Amino acid sequence: PWDENVGFDEYCLWEGPEKIESHFGTNPVTSGARKDLNLSDTRYWHPSTVENGKYLEVKEKDFGPDQRCDFLLDFMERMTSKEKPFVAYWPTVIPHGPYSTTPDHGKPMDLELEKPDFKGLSKEGKEKAVAKYEKKRTQRFARLIEYMDKLIGKLITKAEDLGIYENTYFIFCADNGTAVTAKDRGVERGVHVPFVVRGPSIKTLGITNELTDFSDVAPTLLEMAGIPKPEDLYFDGTSQVPFLTGKTKSQREWIYAYTGSVQVLRTKQYLLEARSHLLGKPKGRFYFTGDDRFGRGYERAEELPEHAPTLSLFKRVLDSMPSHLGKDHPFWDSKYGKRWSQNNPKLEELLSKQLYNHPDYSRYDESD
Repeated sequence: PWDENVGFDEYCLWEGPEKIESHFGTNPVTSGARKDLNLSDTRYWHPSTVENGKYLEVKEKDFGPDQRCDFLLDFMERMTSKEKPFVAYWPTVIPHGPYSTTPDHGKPMDLELEKPDFKGLSKEGKEKAVAKYEKKRTQRFARLIEYMDKLIGKLITKAEDLGIYENTYFIFCADNGTAVTAKDRGVERGVHVPFVVRGPSIKTLGITNELTDFSDVAPTLLEMAGIPKPEDLYFDGTSQVPFLTGKTKSQREWIYAYTGSVQVLRTKQYLLEARSHLLGKPKGRFYFTGDDRFGRGYERAEELPEHAPTLSLFKRVLDSMPSHLGKDHPFWDSKYGKRWSQNNPKLEELLSKQLYNHPDYSRYDESD
């Protein structure tokens, strides 16, 4: 949102200490209460918040998600009073780590559980300490989810109070994939997220196995608003309105994700994941998944002739994409490419982190 070309008229966001220091000359981690408590995270308690170009003065007991929710509610009220339609984008931050307390559970400024001290413990004692720690972390995560639900409830209540609920579309989704351990991995679990839509004329379908990806959001919003797509812009996605309103049974034949240098492609019954020219895996892994979405019963299908038509479809789709991020891509000559190369000098170290599931999720064949 810092750049006016991004398109936000107003914004309120959490920002990291380095950006705060470079823009405003103060570091929220090395000053005030945070310095005394040795707390580095600035998302939750005593947050570092930027609102429309201004760094807000906050107190220790201020809770970042509350600040940003209150800003959104005020924005909704102001736009409604002016009878102006609006689009609001709200990355809640919650329940991202660290697993903080919330205003409803626990003490302020308690941002993370202290890790177990194994000194003097037997093997059994260590296992019990770890189990106790993980139980508390899971409990905190659940309470963060509860608090997020509470904030979303405030949003819906505000829309009802303003008289705009029945004329407002709500889209709820996530960004980091199914599990914390799948973040940044070019596998299905790393890019599989919830996507819930509610609004005028939306047909209640419950859980569905239909396909969508984030490239569909822009054309969907345009159709919801009754605005034609600009003729000079190319859209990778398609509007989901016909499916959401029950006019069509299906909208997408395939969906696509690109995380880091790794590509993932999905149809309802097939998956191609872990495809990366940069990391030396230009073919990726190809699976017949049947109707499952959670790794059960996936069958390697590269060499099975009955699955060749879909493999050919995937190849055509990928060939139609812009040039892939191989070692000779011009990106590496840019400022950001050079910085990335400096931070990741050994590509082989990225293989296990980006091309395979975490060991906690061994549900199907990932052999090379």
